[in-house]
Amino acid sequence: AAHEAKDIAARDTFLQKAFNNSKKIYLKNPRGDLERLTELDFPKGSPAGIAARIFVARGYMYVGEPKEAESILKDALEMAEVNHVLRPKAEEILADLSKLGDVDPNVVGVLLPLSGKFGKFGRLCLNAVTMAVGAFEEMPENSYAANLKIVVRDSGETVESALLAFEALVKEEKAVAVIGPLLSKQFPAIARRAQEFGTPLMSLSQRVEAGQTGSFVFPIALTPNQQIELIVSHAIKVNGYKRFAILAPSDSFGNEYTNLFWDEVEKQGGEIVGIERYAPKSTDFRDEIKKLLGLEYSGARQIEAEDLKRREEHYAATLKVRGKLRQRLLKAYQLKPIVAFDAIFVPDDPATIGQVAPSFAVQDVENIPMLGINTWNTSELVQRAGKYLQKSLFVDSFYPGSTKPGAMKFVQDYMKFFNAIPGTIEVQAFDAASILIDSIGSNAPESRAQLRDQLLGHEKFTGITGDFQFRPDGVKRSAHLLSIRGNSIVEVPAP
Repeated sequence: AAHEAKDIAARDTFLQKAFNNSKKIYLKNPRGDLERLTELDFPKGSPAGIAARIFVARGYMYVGEPKEAESILKDALEMAEVNHVLRPKAEEILADLSKLGDVDPNVVGVLLPLSGKFGKFGRLCLNAVTMAVGAFEEMPENSYAANLKIVVRDSGETVESALLAFEALVKEEKAVAVIGPLLSKQFPAIARRAQEFGTPLMSLSQRVEAGQTGSFVFPIALTPNQQIELIVSHAIKVNGYKRFAILAPSDSFGNEYTNLFWDEVEKQGGEIVGIERYAPKSTDFRDEIKKLLGLEYSGARQIEAEDLKRREEHYAATLKVRGKLRQRLLKAYQLKPIVAFDAIFVPDDPATIGQVAPSFAVQDVENIPMLGINTWNTSELVQRAGKYLQKSLFVDSFYPGSTKPGAMKFVQDYMKFFNAIPGTIEVQAFDAASILIDSIGSNAPESRAQLRDQLLGHEKFTGITGDFQFRPDGVKRSAHLLSIRGNSIVEVPAP
């Protein structure tokens, strides 16, 4: 469109839009995308041709060939008009290249919030990174980390502060890879910059949306999509459930999990037979649960309810007993709940689940299989509603009670060094650092692109939180499927 534009203003608008949209290029298959772009046939010195060469130069950055990118950019700038709309961006990329080409393969950057209200979480992650490195004398040694230098930068609380810290790690410290960020709001911008800079990023953020990753981005945290895939797969393939209901909050959080669950159930051959939404932070779920159980008198059940009412009145007139026994006898004439589903999915926190689960029991529906997410993995849930959740199924990336040797040793070591029981974010940081250190130590990459290729080419990495398989189109990973037995959270055995 820019090449065929009739006036300069329209041409420049098209070129600027093309550049803004180009961030979506090179995410999954950088070499394939680069080959397609190099085939574009524009006059070499035309404004559109100059733009195409700038896009191609970025492609060479993504595949780890900064010298080729630099050569193409210099050539494009020599031919470009002084007022070419993309000249400033090309000059900026060229300036970055002069710093990005210099890499120290023994430097690993760590990008975490160490100040502000999220500082305590960043410091917990940093504890785990120091364990993976064996930073202190009493810690188990990691021979692969002997020659590594770990450089830590505070990501702060904002996107801007995180970008500045990331660029410092890459340009000034010459880090071959970066662990982080932790904060979800910082992840999209850092992921794009990691792609642009061709720097492997071991992300600890749980919020990974479609289109935000690329071949240099390696998500470690268990994402909502991965949780749902694991839960639904076990529910259908192992437990044999086919029909599902959903009870979720009517907010963006509930929308996301409702859509993910519904899509995955249908993908795996199941069926959603009921759905109800409630206002966030609700404390009364009677109406929603009655609807799910067919206790709202509508349609055919209205006739049934009226018939039961007539029979109850007739029986009550002949009944001589009073008090609790009378109530029990008359209860037989109340409308019975219809459970048309094998399991119900409730994506919310322990406080809410602690009220939802007993509400089913009030309607004479006890221990119905309930499916949840990683927010359920807390002793608070057991205390609030454990007896109603004996058939529950939920998932998390870490289970402190795991009997796997690696997990047991990590928990013991962490408690020894930091006098605390580790949580999910600490274990994820430990896995991110361990995977990166082992890959660098065993393969000795000389460039960021080589490290990226090694991570993608490795069949499987085994961490404390599960197995990781990194691929250009994302990561496949395992996790812990959990349930409640008695007064404890327990791990569900693998089939």
